[in-house]
Amino acid sequence: MRTWLLGGVTLLVAACSGGAATSNPGDGGEARDTGVDVAITADAGQVDGTGPIAEGGGGDAGGLDAGAKDTGAPHDSGGGGADTGTVADGGWVIDVPTDIPQVGDNGASVMKTPVFQSISFSGYDQVTDIDAFVASVGATPYWHDAVAEYGVGVPTVQPAVHLTATAPKTISDTGIQSWLASEVSAGVGLMAPSANALYIISYPSTTTVTLDSSNSCTGFGAYHNSASVGGVQVAYAVIPECTYAPSTTLQTTTDSLSHELAEATTDPVPIPFASASWQGTDVAHTFWEVITGGDGELGDMCSFFSSSFYTPAGFTYDVQRIWSNTAAKQGHDPCQPETPNEVYFTSVPLMPDTVPIVWDTQTGYMTEGAQIAVGASKTIPVQLYSEGPMAAWTVAAYEYSPVANAPKYLAFTWDSTTGQNGDTLHLTITVSGTDATYGGNAFYIESTSGSLAHTWLGFVGR
Repeated sequence: MRTWLLGGVTLLVAACSGGAATSNPGDGGEARDTGVDVAITADAGQVDGTGPIAEGGGGDAGGLDAGAKDTGAPHDSGGGGADTGTVADGGWVIDVPTDIPQVGDNGASVMKTPVFQSISFSGYDQVTDIDAFVASVGATPYWHDAVAEYGVGVPTVQPAVHLTATAPKTISDTGIQSWLASEVSAGVGLMAPSANALYIISYPSTTTVTLDSSNSCTGFGAYHNSASVGGVQVAYAVIPECTYAPSTTLQTTTDSLSHELAEATTDPVPIPFASASWQGTDVAHTFWEVITGGDGELGDMCSFFSSSFYTPAGFTYDVQRIWSNTAAKQGHDPCQPETPNEVYFTSVPLMPDTVPIVWDTQTGYMTEGAQIAVGASKTIPVQLYSEGPMAAWTVAAYEYSPVANAPKYLAFTWDSTTGQNGDTLHLTITVSGTDATYGGNAFYIESTSGSLAHTWLGFVGR
């Protein structure tokens, strides 16, 4: 929900609200919510913190891959060319693992007929592009492929509001809620509040937004939340003007904006958790929610991967791909829309145990993982699959920490570093210490074919 900066590493975290979710250990820890790019450059298994992971659209400096970019460059027009492999024959079977993360439906309503309104202050330098983005993104194939699965339809768009007032130098989330209620009441052009209304508030670079003691652009990139306006609970998205190299300011903004629009329409009232819609992974995959930095909303689950950020064909602006439960279960790229003609491939570490994990400094949470004591080793199976025939690919494992220049505590040994659909490889993990952030150790497996790479997460617990 909100983008966070931890130890110099920008984490894409979209913030649902200023308060913690009652049933989640930490609402603030989402990896780049609504478009924040959690792209981190991995150096021999250690995150060096040079790539912004800001929620709200940080550009990814190479992605969580050991050199190769995942599914193409983060800002290519189609996500990168895919290795289509050989022509499929009648005997092809996708060997998809049964252990695939799913984002939960908590029962609350989504915005079936969303209404967007772009709001900006005097002198905002991106007003033309942001108004155009808000006005047009809902009619694109990208929008349909990203959110239709969850019951969200094509939005209608109210006329943009260009305020004559100058944006404040600083404002808190609580202040934004009060300001929004006042502006709607004053009748200055803001649309009437409703359950389908989404107010999109853009702040210039001269404004610092504060949320849970963090500042925009350094502590988070963007977020969405809800507030009572005119007696109606409405959704709003806050889009500060940030720049996360190598993305431009506009790319950063529209990446974040697409992330927040998808999450705000599929989870309009994210706090408290009892009012949430699509939020939170299945319990077994809590480690995905923790490692990606947040509340397990649909944008967060994909913001960790550099391939999620791209410019769709026929559209002018950068966007972020969004998690699809259906695609993930069927063995396709879980971050949709998928690149046309892509043959998705990946390698999934099968977690054999149930272990504790620290979530936003809080203990008592359990997740799938590999239980390995410090000083010990364990071998786990890694299942490979692709959605169509293709040549063998290469696998590698890397430790991940959200803290820049953190020590490495995991060593990895493979029985083979190549395989293809249907193969099961074996990865031996040796542990020399514990990452205090997680009370265990996070890692990821990267599958590489030529210039393409796909990433899957894993966790080692005590």
